[in-house]
Amino acid sequence: QTPMDSGNCTCTVYGWVGAGCNVECGGHGTILTGTLAENGGLPYCSCTYEQGYWGEFCDQPGCPGDGNLGNYRRHVNGSSCSGHGTCNSDLHICNCYPGWTGIGCDEVDCPGDPNCNGRGYCNASTYPQPMCQNCSQGWMGPACELPCVHGVQFPMDSGIC
Repeated sequence: QTPMDSGNCTCTVYGWVGAGCNVECGGHGTILTGTLAENGGLPYCSCTYEQGYWGEFCDQPGCPGDGNLGNYRRHVNGSSCSGHGTCNSDLHICNCYPGWTGIGCDEVDCPGDPNCNGRGYCNASTYPQPMCQNCSQGWMGPACELPCVHGVQFPMDSGIC
């Protein structure tokens, strides 16, 4: 205890916090051991994705995000709403930008259902938002929804048949 007889423990095992050192990763995560390549095989707190907490001990309020990165990479490089939306950290809710969906805005959402009506490639790296590209032969348009029956779209992704 520090100071002696104060009722406050000095936590000596990584990831355990609180007055009694009995709260794992701030109550918002679990202690995992990284690989040698990740962080030298040392333990770290893996914050629970859905709860939207961040920081070394999962004690910084935010929003879910970057669920596709995996535990350690998300811990080191992740961000609320995956950088594809705005975060209400009081409610832990993302408002995703156009072209993104999911609780952490980490799922691509191109026009059409399913994406590109199943007739093209939903490119998540286009700016300012994901868009359909390389529509299947006979189709064109922003959601690969327009028929191009008696010709070939040229140049590709131009919308000109």
